[in-house]
Amino acid sequence: MKVSISLINLQHDNHQKFKINNLNNQSAFISLIITTYNRPDALALVLESVKQQTLLPKEVIIADDGSRDETRKTIEAVQENFPVPLRHCWQEDDGFRLAKIRNKAIAMAQGSYIIMIDGDIILSKSVVFQHEKQATPNTFIQGSRVLIGPMKTQQLLQSGKTAFSFFTRDLRCRENKIQSRLLFELTKNKYQGSIRGIKGCHMSYWKENVIAINGFNEAFEGWGREDTDFAIRMMNQGFSRKNLKFIAPTGHLYHPERSMHNHEKNNDLAMRAQSMKSTVCDKGIAAYLDTATQ
Repeated sequence: MKVSISLINLQHDNHQKFKINNLNNQSAFISLIITTYNRPDALALVLESVKQQTLLPKEVIIADDGSRDETRKTIEAVQENFPVPLRHCWQEDDGFRLAKIRNKAIAMAQGSYIIMIDGDIILSKSVVFQHEKQATPNTFIQGSRVLIGPMKTQQLLQSGKTAFSFFTRDLRCRENKIQSRLLFELTKNKYQGSIRGIKGCHMSYWKENVIAINGFNEAFEGWGREDTDFAIRMMNQGFSRKNLKFIAPTGHLYHPERSMHNHEKNNDLAMRAQSMKSTVCDKGIAAYLDTATQ
């Protein structure tokens, strides 16, 4: 009995130390938002990479565009031992409505600064730390990622491991795995004022700046270009772009190409925002700001 009590006390002490250590290494103002749709195995791996961060966010919000119960069960299982609050923002499945679920999750966020990644982006340990370090007023950050091929993706999902190296086989854009402060400094202001390389799968921005442009444009339905439109309006509003490359690598797990049936319409919407120098959209985050659950 004494041994059992000692083991319980040791487990309790270790749990308390775990909580204290994580509180000491937690950003007070960053909310990490992860978008997902019916890919719980990838989401579980992404959340594992979040747990390994040298700096944890204030909270993690899963922006779920209508996944089935398996995703909810995965989130609930992970919540039990997750080091920061893990919240689930879900909407009914009614087609590809990424802009809408992003707006809902940002409205829900308690942090003043948002890091947003897709649910198939695994993080190296310094990603949250580097986003916080590079966050500057009225600036949004475009991150980079390595493209992980189907064979390596399957290996990672089966093993539950998140680590891979520059020399790992079955990678594309492997140069994005390089970590170099000099290369970062040389490229951080490249494409200033340009939409080149804009990808919503790894970005960060101030919540107040998102509200100023009314968030993501919900006129975009179906895959593509809602992130480009978002960046265009950010820059038209006078906000700057910074690139986060060579200091915060991520890996994009493989998935088959998405349907692009709405791509032409979405591209026209984005180009209209650019030609008309739009700064706000009609249907965006404003609809959720008063009703967001805090």
